[in-house]
Amino acid sequence: MAESKFKMSDEDLLDYINSCFNESDESFTGDIKPVTDECWNLYRIWRDYSKKKDWQAKHVSPRAFASVEIGVSLVKKSLIYVKEFFVVKGQDKGDREREGKVKEAVLFYIRKSKFFVKFLESLKMAFIGGLGCIKICW
Repeated sequence: MAESKFKMSDEDLLDYINSCFNESDESFTGDIKPVTDECWNLYRIWRDYSKKKDWQAKHVSPRAFASVEIGVSLVKKSLIYVKEFFVVKGQDKGDREREGKVKEAVLFYIRKSKFFVKFLESLKMAFIGGLGCIKICW
């Protein structure tokens, strides 16, 4: 097996990971923060009633919560019934010969990392923040 020309030291890898976190943190400022906060409050069925008069209703209909939970459960159900949820395809003959081994390795790390639990949690957060949509391919 040929060695890669590109190698990262541990320090370079740590710098890269830190820069990814910083970029993510910096991109979450400005106009998007109040919107995501409001989406989160809608999901958690929290309202600020301080400006309402005593005679005004203080009732909340949990539509956002139900919509998010139904959306996540639909995705979860679809993942349960699908046998292969990803495909590995090589570009050239050498890559195609290694497809099976690469797929085995990816599945190993998916199981080891508890991918589905983390995926469904992140999907829920994406739906709550209005950043998630389901793309159906055919």
